[in-house]
Amino acid sequence: MFHKFYVEIIEFIICILIILLALLRGGEGVYQLSLLHIAAVVLLMIWLDRQLTDRRATIYFFDGGWTLIAFAIVLGISIVASGYLYGSFFHTFEWFSYLVIGFTIYQTTANCPGGRSLTQSWVYPIFLSLIVCQALYGIFQYFVLDIVRVSGTFSIANYYADFLMIGVLLIFSRLLFGKILKRHVIVTVISLILIGFALYLSGSRGALIAVVVVIVSLIALRNIWIAGLISLLVVITIFILPNDLKNRFTEQDIYSFTRVDIWRQAAEIISEHPLTGVGAGNYPEYALQSNFPVQTAVGRYAKSARIAHNQYLQIAAEFGLPALILFLWFIISYIRQKFKSNNGDRLNENQGVSLASEPDIEIIAVISGFLIHGVVDNSLYTPINALIFFCLIAYSAPKEKKKEFSLEIADNRNMHIYPIFLSVALCALLLFRPISWLYFYQAERLYQEDHLDQAIEKLEFADALSPLNAKFSHKLGVYYGLQYFREKETGWLELSEMTLKRSLKTRPINSDVALDLANTRYFIYQLNPSNSTMNQIVEAYEHALVWNGKNPFIWDKLGFFYGETGYFKEALICFSEAIRLEPNFVQGQQHAAWVYRTLGDPEGEEHHQRETEKILQQHRSHTYALPYEMKLLESDSLKTEH
Repeated sequence: MFHKFYVEIIEFIICILIILLALLRGGEGVYQLSLLHIAAVVLLMIWLDRQLTDRRATIYFFDGGWTLIAFAIVLGISIVASGYLYGSFFHTFEWFSYLVIGFTIYQTTANCPGGRSLTQSWVYPIFLSLIVCQALYGIFQYFVLDIVRVSGTFSIANYYADFLMIGVLLIFSRLLFGKILKRHVIVTVISLILIGFALYLSGSRGALIAVVVVIVSLIALRNIWIAGLISLLVVITIFILPNDLKNRFTEQDIYSFTRVDIWRQAAEIISEHPLTGVGAGNYPEYALQSNFPVQTAVGRYAKSARIAHNQYLQIAAEFGLPALILFLWFIISYIRQKFKSNNGDRLNENQGVSLASEPDIEIIAVISGFLIHGVVDNSLYTPINALIFFCLIAYSAPKEKKKEFSLEIADNRNMHIYPIFLSVALCALLLFRPISWLYFYQAERLYQEDHLDQAIEKLEFADALSPLNAKFSHKLGVYYGLQYFREKETGWLELSEMTLKRSLKTRPINSDVALDLANTRYFIYQLNPSNSTMNQIVEAYEHALVWNGKNPFIWDKLGFFYGETGYFKEALICFSEAIRLEPNFVQGQQHAAWVYRTLGDPEGEEHHQRETEKILQQHRSHTYALPYEMKLLESDSLKTEH
């Protein structure tokens, strides 16, 4: 006898882990779950839990299920191999939560008669209503708040577009195959127009392309000629677009960081860590390393892609190639099983397998949209979108009964415990996360308005709520340093150093924090010169090099401080490496000349002075290609002076 109370305990643990994730990390991953989304997920889990009351349950599997178990094991291996357990654990937990919730839905829909009809009657309308609300809010942002590229309650427009894409494909496929009652057609069409318009306002090229491809494919199931005509119209439309819009497709801008450049970075990361990846959540820091050498990509001077803009490359980079292979095999197994299960439901003997006869055609359309958009963006990067993706697969995946795993679900009198725990989880997510991030965003706005004192107060409160959020402590340490230059009180520098050290301890992989810590220690050294402080400066730059060894700026600064402490041999090695990484690095050439002058080597000094003049003359004739350090210093995180 398998008591229902044990099922609740498992789900309580999931809720507690979600709470810990939200509180300790300040919601860095889960924060994009807005209030309505969280409420919808909680209601869905309560409904699923109630369906298991007084029922005999059987564990079901399909071919891809075993692949998913192997995928989960690979994620666990990636945690250990990353060398950064804290960040990787919480990011990886997000993936585990999708798998666990998806498994729960898969088993519940298999064991509960009428579960699918209830989903059709209640879950679909409620979920589509949430999407319509998001669409209306996006339209409001565009026309009332004057936001050019709307994002709804999401932080990024592309993730917002993914959410809207779900609504467009669900509604269109149900309309196309006659799954909407006649009395609901008008309301459904209006909803489709609103969601489609909001999707257009999001400016997500990848989502729009995915929607067009899936819609044309759906129409082709009905009429191949109409599908061909629509494809032709889409191609013609691209050619008649205004130049500014067309440039977004062709990337005709020397300062743009194109998808090809980003994918090349991701491929470089994968080639260096092919088996286990860099660990979940660690991609942004490793992407910074791939920014260098700059060479001719002007857009790579002062910015970096924080994600791979390709879901498959992202999985391979963070979890390794084995994880990517398992993920793809899981998707292939799901699609193959859908065709296989549909083999007995042919419209007639001559038609063969037809997805048009499949009751889950709308789900297949949405999943296809995610997979297509995943080629040009991280369609599963936002928790709510990833959760929907895995839940849809779990809901529609074929069920293959395994009787040997049968369990008896017994009723339990403690029915009220589960909703109470879920309510606590919901309140924690809605209360602590929004407060900490709300104060963080208020602090940034106050800083931009030149109210640094108030910005520090807001950020201190956010940091107190989420003490393990490295982003909060990093920003707070920088603000403390800026306050020193206003009030000239050394106490601010001490606070800055202490806070930045805490941020670096929380997330040691972040080289930007190490650079800011080195800057702060340099200002302390100027006030009170000492060998110990100079050694701490060198230590901070050495730490930054561990995680960003391809950055010539860091090599140059480390060489400078080696020279200041009398280690001229080490200084020349650093300057040589900086120049090798970026031949047009004027500052590196000048510092190398300074060391040779100090050592009394006029030949070496003269060589680097000639190289400096040559670089400056070249760049005077190319105004768009500024010297390396001039572009680099446009980035706040790499400034050497506040």
